[in-house]
Amino acid sequence: MSVQKIALLGTGLMGAPMARNLCQAGVDTTVWNRTANKAKHLAHFGATVAQSAAGAVAQADIVISMLSDGPTGVMVQSDPDVRASLKAGAIWVEMGSIKPEEARASAANLAQLNVGYVDAPVSGGTKGAEEANLAIMAGGDLVIFEDVCSVFDATGACGSGGSRAIGEIGQPSHCWYHHCCGSRSDVDAAKRWCGSGCGAGWP
Repeated sequence: MSVQKIALLGTGLMGAPMARNLCQAGVDTTVWNRTANKAKHLAHFGATVAQSAAGAVAQADIVISMLSDGPTGVMVQSDPDVRASLKAGAIWVEMGSIKPEEARASAANLAQLNVGYVDAPVSGGTKGAEEANLAIMAGGDLVIFEDVCSVFDATGACGSGGSRAIGEIGQPSHCWYHHCCGSRSDVDAAKRWCGSGCGAGWP
């Protein structure tokens, strides 16, 4: 996929710097936040600020969700206007921290609209988001994963020394390091983040 347009939903402490980094990477980015004032400043970096989630996702090739939790994501995905605005063939990238069963349910729900899904929670906190140095765990279809690599490049800053892997939805694998930060401590941090799930199988 040649990405033409990205929508980012949720411009809080993590989502706002991620949106800024996408804009600074030259990506056509539209943002939306339930509290509109938290998104307005992103216009300074070139983002289009949508007045509604439906307006944000309209014609987007990739929709990034950095909403507060799983139930909030379900609420947005269930909005009839959002569902009508999502275009067939788009990809929903869930980068917030949601439960495995919520990720699987969302993937099945969006598949009804012919919308792909990548489960891609992040580790690194606000500092990682601000520096485009997030560790990203990804689960989903490998072909769809390759289509969203540009998003990971802009938010996780993968270099030639980076590492990629793809797990299942609800059980993602650690896939994206900054080329300077593929250290033992990074893997240990990601393992702690994932707990006894996918992280338990990492060396």
